[in-house]
Amino acid sequence: ACVYIAGLTGAADGSVYNPVLLAATYGEEGNVVVDNPKQVNAGDAYLFGMTAVLKKTTPDVDKTITGGTVEDDGRDTVGIGSVVDYQVEMTMPSYPANAANKTLFLTDRLTAGLTFDYSTLTVTVEGQTVTRTGDTFILNGKVIATAAEKDNGFNLNFNYDNLVSNAAGAVYTPIVTYSAVVNDTAVVGAAGNPNDVTYYYANEPNTGNTWDEVTEEPDEAPGVTSKKDQETVYTYQLAFQKTDAETDKPLADAVFGIYSDADCTQLIDKVMTNQEGYAVSTKVAKGTYYIKELVAPTGYSLNTTVYPIEASWKTATTTV
Repeated sequence: ACVYIAGLTGAADGSVYNPVLLAATYGEEGNVVVDNPKQVNAGDAYLFGMTAVLKKTTPDVDKTITGGTVEDDGRDTVGIGSVVDYQVEMTMPSYPANAANKTLFLTDRLTAGLTFDYSTLTVTVEGQTVTRTGDTFILNGKVIATAAEKDNGFNLNFNYDNLVSNAAGAVYTPIVTYSAVVNDTAVVGAAGNPNDVTYYYANEPNTGNTWDEVTEEPDEAPGVTSKKDQETVYTYQLAFQKTDAETDKPLADAVFGIYSDADCTQLIDKVMTNQEGYAVSTKVAKGTYYIKELVAPTGYSLNTTVYPIEASWKTATTTV
């Protein structure tokens, strides 16, 4: 009988395979008799073969929005100033204890319309919040991750060995959460405001070495591959025109309040009409808003009517 150590690398789906022992027992006489010794069919000649099962894990990453948005036709919508909460969950690989490469690295980047709040970066394990001290995350007295703020986002380098929870090699699954604020450079409309997460991990544990940097990403590092996910938030605008009721002449310098309630107690934005009589507010998500004139143009009396206006994915118009 012959015993081999086999390892599968380069899986197209990014799966990680642990090495396995393979044993092959030949015929009763300990040899294989075939017409052409250079072409041996294992199914025909190995009379007492063994079945081997490779231990496989397929890491992945899932990014979700958990709060701060209003859904509109499958889209997460926000207004300027909204706080958006995110969650990132990874499917963990399984590495042998003596693997040379146990890279586990997470990067998250936000577009310019979202301002990342580094202080909100949190790691939880099985519902337990991991202690954060500066840039390090500590569980059971061991540092399980080191973070760095970078490019309106963060890097997070995990220590795989410190995430192993028992002698059998079970691994804790960390969940990462954080928040971002929608700022006044947010893109209005269909393009939206995306943010991307990239999950780097060793899919060839015996190639290269565990990545030990935190400020630089392990792009193209030996034995490392990656998975990506993205979430996008959308912000809308309200636009309307102020005109003379009799002549249709555009009226400038009228000040309007944009409110979220019909009683006009919850002010969202305050806008002024331009020389063409138009005013625009981009501080809105999906929903019904109410427009109320606060300051009339020179020579005109105040319009006390409250006008409802709808912000949604579909275009809507109203007359003021």
